[in-house]
Amino acid sequence: MIEATENLIQPTENTIEATENSIEATENMIRPTENTIEATENLIEATENLIRPTENMIEATENLIEATENLI
Repeated sequence: MIEATENLIQPTENTIEATENSIEATENMIRPTENTIEATENLIEATENLIRPTENMIEATENLIEATENLI
């Protein structure tokens, strides 16, 4: 009976180890994904920061065109 129980313990230990390895592998996949999300958010913010000055330049150009037309 003891030997049969011991024979059951080893596969259980193997399953636990495999599960731990699977958890670690999953965590290792999560980290790069989180880094990619953060980098994407930073890229969006940088792009938004470029859009605002561009919109201001467009508005200033339109005002310059209008002022030039008024001079003509």
